[in-house]
Amino acid sequence: MPACNLCGRESNLFKTNIEGTSLLVCKNCSTFGEVIEKYEQEEVKELKRVNKFIEEETVYIIEDYATKIKTAREKLGLKQDEIARRIAEKESVIQKVESGHLEPSLDLAKKFERLFKIKLIQQTKENEEVKIDFKDKALTIGDVLKLKDDK
Repeated sequence: MPACNLCGRESNLFKTNIEGTSLLVCKNCSTFGEVIEKYEQEEVKELKRVNKFIEEETVYIIEDYATKIKTAREKLGLKQDEIARRIAEKESVIQKVESGHLEPSLDLAKKFERLFKIKLIQQTKENEEVKIDFKDKALTIGDVLKLKDDK
């Protein structure tokens, strides 16, 4: 059975003109306006709950990024200022990343990966189940007014 647009009560509805707006309301709420006609509900197929899986990709920097970057730089025999020039970053940023005080952004991590040919970024795929239940009642105008009054 359909629900009243004002109070949410499930009953027979009437198409009613309330303050210039046509609403489907129950017999009690129809007193607030002018009844246009009785609402005849068409037969509607019942919708069931849908379970849907959303695949979410999470990208993050590995935990031991500082030691990997430092050892890769030392293997190539480069100084921090040389690395800074090659990847267009400040030397202080390189120092902080190597000491572990600053986690590199994804862009900076990609620069390090290209320069040193190391892996710093990992991706994981997570499946999250989302339940969509069509049986929940819709928000009515009466509910909105109650929320407004509560504030």
